[in-house]
Amino acid sequence: MQERTYPCLVRDMPEDEYHACAEISKSGLDMIRKAPRLYHWHHLDPEGEPLVQTASMELGSYVHAATLEPERWASHYVRAPKFDRRTKAGKAAEEAFQIEHEGKVIVPADMYEHACRSAEAVREHEYAGQLLSQGQAEVSAFAKCDETGLGIRGRIDWLRDSGSLVDLKTTKSAEMRRFWYSVRDFRYDVQAAFYLDLARRCGLDSNMFYWIAVEPRPPYLVAVYWASDDMIAAGRVKYEEDLRSYKACLESNKWPGYRESGQLTMEAPR
Repeated sequence: MQERTYPCLVRDMPEDEYHACAEISKSGLDMIRKAPRLYHWHHLDPEGEPLVQTASMELGSYVHAATLEPERWASHYVRAPKFDRRTKAGKAAEEAFQIEHEGKVIVPADMYEHACRSAEAVREHEYAGQLLSQGQAEVSAFAKCDETGLGIRGRIDWLRDSGSLVDLKTTKSAEMRRFWYSVRDFRYDVQAAFYLDLARRCGLDSNMFYWIAVEPRPPYLVAVYWASDDMIAAGRVKYEEDLRSYKACLESNKWPGYRESGQLTMEAPR
């Protein structure tokens, strides 16, 4: 594991550098909960495969950049024109465009439009705009778990001056009931508890965790939610269990697969 002084906050850390850090993140704990072998394959096995971004994940990263870091979005991201790759002239124009913008992120035209419109909708939303009115984007936090001694990390989407944490989520539906199911299915309760505890370990006075949910398709609807105390407490129980499981896997070098086996019925498994 990389030598680091714990706890610490690192501002302006490049995203690639953050993701290369050895400390385990909330997304890593999600894999531990699902099947430890998945985490080992994607992060520890020399023959394993890196995670591949889906189209929705890629769009989400563009929305994050356009919303939370508009200056970097304007300087490092460029909209890709449409080229007719069936012709030599079209291929030559595409190659010239790539050379001209070397070092920048070339974004498909439709995704660029969705990212810009989503960012505009968030900034114009009464509550979301207030949450992002002061603070800093993409703050990396590192600490050690007191119980397990494991290094943990998180990248705070938006750290308010008050210490409150704000997370931007692109979602198919920002409506309250549908987003609640996203919280359940994607373990956002674990994220809230993990990040709040991590921030406190780093000396921040953090007691509120907000989600800004935005639909990255027209009409670009936005909603703001926050985690209740009981949701945070439940998420804490889960992530602490996951850390203990991860430590047991490291110590035994055994990485089990899926835990569930049994009869399937018409009712969805819990």
